[in-house]
Amino acid sequence: MKKLYIFALATALGLSANAAVPFQKGKAPVRAKSSVTVSAPVLRAPQTQVLIEEDFSRFTDGSIESPAGDITSNGKYQVPAEFTAQPGWTARGLHPAGGCVVLKKWQLDEEESRGGYLSTPPCPPQRHRNSHFPR
Repeated sequence: MKKLYIFALATALGLSANAAVPFQKGKAPVRAKSSVTVSAPVLRAPQTQVLIEEDFSRFTDGSIESPAGDITSNGKYQVPAEFTAQPGWTARGLHPAGGCVVLKKWQLDEEESRGGYLSTPPCPPQRHRNSHFPR
């Protein structure tokens, strides 16, 4: 029984001494040798797929310095289909500006105005959505 206690004490001291090695200055940690090599799987990005492509070139009225009137001002949020390559865009405060668009404040009622916005058409739910607009 006495031999068992001495063995357990020696093992505990030996393990605690090895555990402190990585924290002692100038000593490298003890590493177990292994014959199994694990390599990380190679991850690849999915193929790029364009879901929506729009250049706003059909917004020809006005200019950036002096944009045309709001095309969604009649209480409708839909951007008219003749302005976009793909129907279903929604906006408020959207002004044509010579092949570009300008977003301005729009009146909610007589007392409150809000900032303009432009939203893409609905995308299929199973696909990833990343918006990129060319400059």
